[in-house]
Amino acid sequence: MTSRDPLASPTLAQLYVEQGHLRRARKVLDAVLAEQPLQGQALVMRDRLRLAGEGSLVCELQGREIRLRWQKAPTDPGLHLVMMTAWRDGEVVRKRIESVRHEQRAGEHSLLAREGPASFVACIGAVDPALGFVAMTVADPITW
Repeated sequence: MTSRDPLASPTLAQLYVEQGHLRRARKVLDAVLAEQPLQGQALVMRDRLRLAGEGSLVCELQGREIRLRWQKAPTDPGLHLVMMTAWRDGEVVRKRIESVRHEQRAGEHSLLAREGPASFVACIGAVDPALGFVAMTVADPITW
């Protein structure tokens, strides 16, 4: 992207982020900020992407166990692996959120799955004083 690209916008960068193309999103934001150095949405997105790595986090259901594996994940003393399970209890949707300290660039974690039907999602992230919680690596959700 050049600094004069008419398509460069925070919206385009967000679409790239949602598709997992973080490098492309960064280039779009660089182009936006070259033209408008104080563009607020682009500044915030750039800061979030600066924290985000190129890592991957995968969760799979294997029998009664949920297995999480990650590679190239960011490391920092404040990072956590955050996991959420949601299930229906009669007419009420219940949620359980757990977190464990995350300290390795690659690793595994496992936990028992609830009786189904249920859904599960996980991310690696941290609390940033200016931005709130920032998810840096997110797994695709699973259901059973």
